[in-house]
Amino acid sequence: KAVGHCQWYGITCDTEGFVTGIDLQDNNLVGNFPVYTHKLDASYPGKVFGNWEYTKYGLAQLHRLETLDLADNELTGTVDYAPLYNLLSLTHFDVSGNLLRGGIDALISPSLKYADFSNNGFTSMRRFQMYKGTFLLYCDVSNNAIEENATDLLANIPHNIEQFIASSNQIYGNLPASLDDLPKLRQFNMASNALSGDLPGFTESLAILEELDVSNQTTGFKGPIPVDVWRHLSLNILNLADNRLTGNLPSLVGNLAVLEVLDLSNNLLKGSLPSELGMRGGGASLKLLGLTNNAFTGVIPYQMGQLQGASV
Repeated sequence: KAVGHCQWYGITCDTEGFVTGIDLQDNNLVGNFPVYTHKLDASYPGKVFGNWEYTKYGLAQLHRLETLDLADNELTGTVDYAPLYNLLSLTHFDVSGNLLRGGIDALISPSLKYADFSNNGFTSMRRFQMYKGTFLLYCDVSNNAIEENATDLLANIPHNIEQFIASSNQIYGNLPASLDDLPKLRQFNMASNALSGDLPGFTESLAILEELDVSNQTTGFKGPIPVDVWRHLSLNILNLADNRLTGNLPSLVGNLAVLEVLDLSNNLLKGSLPSELGMRGGGASLKLLGLTNNAFTGVIPYQMGQLQGASV
């Protein structure tokens, strides 16, 4: 018995029968990304759909689509983004965990809030543009093979971004000054890339930044850790391991009352360890403390004995 498309598995419709959601996560889907289908059109005899404007099928015509989740399948090939630019209501886009390649465009819809391209084989990413992607809150492009200059890529990162994850790629160069002007940023993870230069202080996100992970850079950040980093009172994770950072570890580390992970191993830090590492507020919540392979000197403060249960 035939059923309407609104009763199909994974399909959500509005009261008028227009498709608003597609959730086919982990459904063994194979083949190319389904922007449109290649079929003959009676209006254009003998013509195979090679242009999405002529097709009546596929994602390009779902103008009220809000959610598209095709994660954890086996989709291959590249994504043709041009037809998707007409999906003005699209807020959630997830193609993570597939076999896709080519480029990433996190600006496919002016309404997009959530974009996940992680765990694929993408090799490039379209640069963020000023006045576009203003609603984007979450962007994950981790575990790909993106080779882009970080300064160009992130110069116009959306002002309202809350979570940006781009770990395990081949992104290189300096982080731009625009990262100091992200008042809603809660998570920034660009571990395992080829970043270099000075580390930003993420100044405008002092009150809410919870995770900062720029560890394991093949080139490595240099110079001292910015003072503003120690003023992020909401930090749970601070991972700066495997860089070329220099200078001392300041007593300001005692301000990080909710810090659970502090990894500074494999840098060029020197001087004595501050007692605040183990004092209330500076170490009470620590679960992991990494300081190996630096040039610290002096005695270990007795206060660090208060790090009960922490892996040091």
